[in-house]
Amino acid sequence: MATITSPFTVTPVHPAFAAEVSGIDLTRPLDPATFERIAIAFDDYSVLVFHGQALSDAQQMAFSERWGPLETTVRTLGGEDRLGAHIVDLSNTDADGKLMGWDDRRMLYQSGNQLWHSDSSFKPVPAHSSALSALRALRARGAARGRGDRIREHASGL
Repeated sequence: MATITSPFTVTPVHPAFAAEVSGIDLTRPLDPATFERIAIAFDDYSVLVFHGQALSDAQQMAFSERWGPLETTVRTLGGEDRLGAHIVDLSNTDADGKLMGWDDRRMLYQSGNQLWHSDSSFKPVPAHSSALSALRALRARGAARGRGDRIREHASGL
């Protein structure tokens, strides 16, 4: 697979926090200069949103490895390690794609992720960052606004 050089756009959501990145395909290998621009944008905005990226688990891990060695997933009752040792599955569906009820012990365990936390802060060397990917996201109660709109609205009060 060829390594690509890609011009892309970084659009701040707020002057001090979060940016949307467009015009780049993260499913393909990135040349060092392109990745360096992404790293600078991350340093500047702390949160980067890449819309419309249909990354496979292997592609997400390849992109994540550009930031450093991947962590090994902690084995838990929630079954977050079902996809392997280096990718966490935080889902409300089971291995067959069926929606889990709130009475399922995996959902009870995962409900803690709704609270503010910092991934891997308990480790001697905490994670550099977390790369999140939504494979399927439903609109909350018919919300028509995009995530960027909600981030902008929240960030405007900072």
